Amino acid sequence: MERLTQWIDEGKAIPRVDLRRCGHERCTTQLAKYEDTGLTPPEIMKLKERDTAKAPEEFDGYWFKCPSCGNYAGGLRGNFCHVCGQRLKWED
Repeated sequence: MERLTQWIDEGKAIPRVDLRRCGHERCTTQLAKYEDTGLTPPEIMKLKERDTAKAPEEFDGYWFKCPSCGNYAGGLRGNFCHVCGQRLKWED
């Protein structure tokens, strides 16, 4: 994957945003941290969605259904779905 921070170092223009004009080292440092993850923008959005707490559908006080993956689980009320990792928000 071509890195935008490399474009900055080489003095090239970057599509849509020209961080060279910003003049802040913080901008390129933040961009480099993002690029170091190796994740694509759609993957980042998927992780952000999964980290947004959603209320599970409850059945009989013991079983619940994950709002994202639809799997059923019972027992302890964790903060995350044990199958897909979706953050859960309980009304307690």
